[in-house]
Amino acid sequence: TKKANAQCVEKGTIAVDAYYGFPNLLTTAVKALYANDGTYENYRVSGFGPAGVRGEYLINDHIAFGIDVNYSLTNVQWTEQETIGYVPVTGDPIYANYDYKINVPRLRALAKFNAHFGKSEHFDWYAGAGLGYNHTTLTLTTNDPDYVEEDLSGTYAIPVAARIDFGGRYFFTDNIGLGFEVGLGGGPLASLGLNIKF
Repeated sequence: TKKANAQCVEKGTIAVDAYYGFPNLLTTAVKALYANDGTYENYRVSGFGPAGVRGEYLINDHIAFGIDVNYSLTNVQWTEQETIGYVPVTGDPIYANYDYKINVPRLRALAKFNAHFGKSEHFDWYAGAGLGYNHTTLTLTTNDPDYVEEDLSGTYAIPVAARIDFGGRYFFTDNIGLGFEVGLGGGPLASLGLNIKF
């Protein structure tokens, strides 16, 4: 028999969140850095995420262990005009436009610990921390036939991700709810998502 005023998560609960976070800090920083720079033609910056999935298992009514996996992407594109020769009679330069694109995907996977507090039937509050893996790469592609690839493409940033966070969920049915989380490191500054618990 379910006890009156039972908290919405308890020992044995499995909770899974699918979420989208904001802002994409790298995309925001690159946009701000070159916002008024007219050096490049067709300069564009775009991004995705961070988006991810986090799940946890409560070993008692208040302590949970789980994982958080999230992905983000930053794209930077621009065109450069180069002189490829000269008209023999007039000496006027002959130009060619070359496109450049940089992709910076980031994947992070963390083991998490969450402490849940409160005894509401609908609200679940928690604070947590995590430690795990960070994989960030940078790849430059171009149609410039004379481009000599320098030591630019490769793996960037230390391969360790750490996070502290605070979050909450509101369950509008016994098993489905909406969640939010704010935190530092290892994921988005803020995120919203859909939660399912078993």
